[in-house]
Amino acid sequence: MAGRARGRLGCVGKDPFGRIVVEELSGWAQNLWIQEDENRSTSATLVLVHPDGEHTFISAVGASAGFGEEHLPWEALVEAGTRAIHVGYALLLPGLDGAPMVRALQKARALGLLVSLDVTWLPAASWGDVFALLPHVDV
Repeated sequence: MAGRARGRLGCVGKDPFGRIVVEELSGWAQNLWIQEDENRSTSATLVLVHPDGEHTFISAVGASAGFGEEHLPWEALVEAGTRAIHVGYALLLPGLDGAPMVRALQKARALGLLVSLDVTWLPAASWGDVFALLPHVDV
């Protein structure tokens, strides 16, 4: 179907917000590879916009904390015709950040996928972890 996103993957909690997320994604993504975490709530981010336009993000990592390499369905992604993979909220994915993320991005590039990365700013972030990712990122 033209214009329809191939798929989304991630983790949600087994809670009402998680059900809403999956329902909304189901309406526009062809494929969903969403894991349900029975022990964590669905992740959420609150964005505060200050009068001067500055933004402050307050995030509760929730179920995203449990997302790891084992949740990356490489074969299914390739079979679905995936051409690119985007990682959002790097540095807020403790199950994937660091060496696991490097391996995942290397795998994506080896499969010929375009790789994009969105990094979260944290005052105590391990920027060395981010620098290790850059050779494996296109955008």
